[in-house]
Amino acid sequence: MIIGPQSSFDFQIGLFALFSIILSSGLTLDYPYPTELFDIKVRATGVGTCITISRIGAASGTFLLPVLTNIGGAHLAMLVCTIVLIIGGLICLFWAPETSPRFVKSK
Repeated sequence: MIIGPQSSFDFQIGLFALFSIILSSGLTLDYPYPTELFDIKVRATGVGTCITISRIGAASGTFLLPVLTNIGGAHLAMLVCTIVLIIGGLICLFWAPETSPRFVKSK
């Protein structure tokens, strides 16, 4: 939607659907990924902290979305959402440990 605001309505809806699917898939990982990430002794605290941080982000987004649309319209709001998702994806790509048994080396 940011790249081609003059493109067809069907193309924009398709891109928005893709954006929504990617955003939703990240939100569903709030629960299973931290459970695998933390040791059993600190698992409840680690998962609770991750969930708390995600809820703070959700509340901030809910507050900031109308502010951004008032300042620059839907174009600015989508740009900011895209930038936040890209930054989060890059952070996870480079710093989040792999938890799949296929890639975890045994000690």
